[in-house]
Amino acid sequence: MKDRTTSRDFEIFKREAELWIGRFGLTDWSVDFFHSDNPDGRPCRAWFRGEIEGRFCLIGLSPDWSGIKITDEAVRKSAFHEVCEVMLMPLAWVAECRYVREEEIPEATHTIIRRLENLFYGNGKEKICQKV
Repeated sequence: MKDRTTSRDFEIFKREAELWIGRFGLTDWSVDFFHSDNPDGRPCRAWFRGEIEGRFCLIGLSPDWSGIKITDEAVRKSAFHEVCEVMLMPLAWVAECRYVREEEIPEATHTIIRRLENLFYGNGKEKICQKV
């Protein structure tokens, strides 16, 4: 069983991540890809680091998958997971703030919901409900 990702695995990872970045409408993010170990030293299949204010992130595929079978599907799933981390980063950031304005959490939540609507139901511009 191979336990090191290859340049081919990395290309699959990048293509899958780019696919989900597009489908989730994360085009307001600047994304760089890396085929390297997790910068914080923790073992993982893939990782991301992001800066919410500048909408910039790094997404990486770890070369060392010791003990984990490397398959195309596992590589794709890892890319999807990291893109979901990017998509949810604004919500996590708002939730971790010491002071949150009342409207910030619903705003972050609806940003994610609209992206999912766009993916699964078209353009997501239809109003589902309005405040009364």
